[in-house]
Amino acid sequence: MEKDTLALGHIRQLAKKMHASGLHEIELHNGHWSLTLRYPARPAVAGGAPFPLELRKPAPSGANAPPDVTPLSAPMPGRVLLRHPQQDAAWIQPGQRVTQHELLALLKVGALYLPLRSPTTGVVAHIVAEQGQAVEFGSPIVLIAAQP
Repeated sequence: MEKDTLALGHIRQLAKKMHASGLHEIELHNGHWSLTLRYPARPAVAGGAPFPLELRKPAPSGANAPPDVTPLSAPMPGRVLLRHPQQDAAWIQPGQRVTQHELLALLKVGALYLPLRSPTTGVVAHIVAEQGQAVEFGSPIVLIAAQP
C-alpha cells in the first residue's frame, strides 16, 4: 500500500527544525493532502536568550482594529467547541472579562478535547470561529483586547 499521509511525529520534527532554522513558513503538497506550517517572525532577543514558540498571529491591521488585541489561535487542526459539549453552555461572550489561563473553548482533535485558554487578561473583543468550525494550525479563534 502506498503511503500517502504524514505521521504526526514527522510533522512535529519538521516544525522543530523549521523553527530552529528561522524559517517562517513552509508548504508541502501531495495529491491527497497539503500542509502549511507558519511561525511569526523572530524579534531581536538581547543576550542570546532563547525565543519562545508563539502560537499567535499578529493583530488585525486597519483603522478600526483595537491597538492591543491578542488572538487565541489554534495550536493544531481541529474543530472549535465554544460551548460545553454536554451542557450546551457557552464559555465566553463578546465583552466578557477574562483572566490569563481561563478556559475559553475546546479544540476537538479526533477523540481528544484540548483546552484553549486565554493567553492574557483582557476583554473578549471578537469570537472569530463558530461552534463546530474546522480550523487549521494558527487560525485565530478569539480576539482579546487589553484592558485599559
